[in-house]
Amino acid sequence: MSEDRDTRLDPRTIAFCQTLSGFKGIGTYEWVVAEDRVVWSPELMAIYGVDQAPIAEQGFTEMVHPEDRMRVEAETSAFMAEGETYEHEFRIVRPNGEVRTVHDRGLIERSNDGSVRRMRGLNVDITDLRQKELETKAKLRQSEARLQLAYEVADIGAWDLDLRKRRSVWSAGLYNLLGLEQAQPASDQLFFEHVHPDDADWLRERFAESIAARTNFDEVFRVLRSDGEARIVAGKGRVVEEIDGEPTRMIGVNYDITERMEAQEHGNLLMQEVNHRFKNMLSLVQAVARQTMQSQSEGFLERFNARIHALSAAQDMLVHNKWTGVDVEALVRSQLAHLKDAIGRRIWIAGPQVRIKADAAQALGMAIHELSTNAGKYGSLSNEKGDVSIDWRLETDLLGQQEFVISWIEKDGPPVKEPAHTGFGSIVIEKMTKHALDASVDVKYAPEGLVWRLRCSDGCLLRRPSR
Repeated sequence: MSEDRDTRLDPRTIAFCQTLSGFKGIGTYEWVVAEDRVVWSPELMAIYGVDQAPIAEQGFTEMVHPEDRMRVEAETSAFMAEGETYEHEFRIVRPNGEVRTVHDRGLIERSNDGSVRRMRGLNVDITDLRQKELETKAKLRQSEARLQLAYEVADIGAWDLDLRKRRSVWSAGLYNLLGLEQAQPASDQLFFEHVHPDDADWLRERFAESIAARTNFDEVFRVLRSDGEARIVAGKGRVVEEIDGEPTRMIGVNYDITERMEAQEHGNLLMQEVNHRFKNMLSLVQAVARQTMQSQSEGFLERFNARIHALSAAQDMLVHNKWTGVDVEALVRSQLAHLKDAIGRRIWIAGPQVRIKADAAQALGMAIHELSTNAGKYGSLSNEKGDVSIDWRLETDLLGQQEFVISWIEKDGPPVKEPAHTGFGSIVIEKMTKHALDASVDVKYAPEGLVWRLRCSDGCLLRRPSR
């Protein structure tokens, strides 16, 4: 029955579902609204933990978490009322009771009268992403708890300032905060001497304003301890005594919030980075599909699947390394996995141990894949005697700056001719790598064999080779 339904789908939808097969964490679907007919890809069924797709939309709705179900139904109705695209997030409950979080986005196809004919989209399992968010928030709460504990045990810097004589009394905590000996006479002047130079002027102004206006002093600023270490400090204070309308006494506290601020900044950067990579991955898949179809409509699925698997191989390595980068040799070998029997016989790999950054790894991996594919079809690996050398190194340019250089050199293959038109493979090995690595790319179609060479600053590397 499901096979009959699949054959009735728009061919473009079937092709899209097939090309995404095996791409981890992404599943595709189509809902033919007029017939209330639903078709899911195997990957989507895996996300939902089922062996077959629901027959109708109601079956999907029942899989949505009860707490999210009403919202999802309302949002879906709003999407169908107007617009051509949709995007939202919700939780699902698998048959075994496991709760997962998915991000749903897609396109709406309408009839001439504006009614919805079908909705095509994809779900991405973002459970792990949301878990990281919770962990980050938990770390922030732990940091705040530590701060509260510091208050409770009086591990804060308290001060009491005589505004007429400009004399201060400091607690031991304030001396410790600034890294000073308690034998030093306390004063507001001594304190401001340890405020970071970039913060000192505006902080003095704000302090004076709070005294004149009898408003609470509540600021965050940096201090420099006596050992030169910079710390982030929260300062609070207020005027508590006056004589004849003139403020005479001000009290307050200062406490170190460096760890809390750093954890918050790290959390913000993490969320921005995860969202950035998620959007980039979807955009890259769309770009590969579009360019492959434009440059070679015949054999689209075979070419597109190969490119997606090349991208997936690089993605798996990045995930395994927690997005800290990829070893260049491991990246090259992963893209030559289908030619592993030729490595050491007709394919020669050499270079120092270096790690390349995440964005650069994806582009370089696809370039190696395209080069190997072309070599097998038209180049030195298409006959019985040709070979390929792949090597990388660090060089020093005329200005003394180091550069990362990687080369792909073919020889003893059929005579090489420059292609008559620019296909997607040429875009990958030239334009895409040039943009992703901020590099210069040189391609020579020499009769004796193709030579491809990429050169970029070593800023694209995480670790340089030992010398």
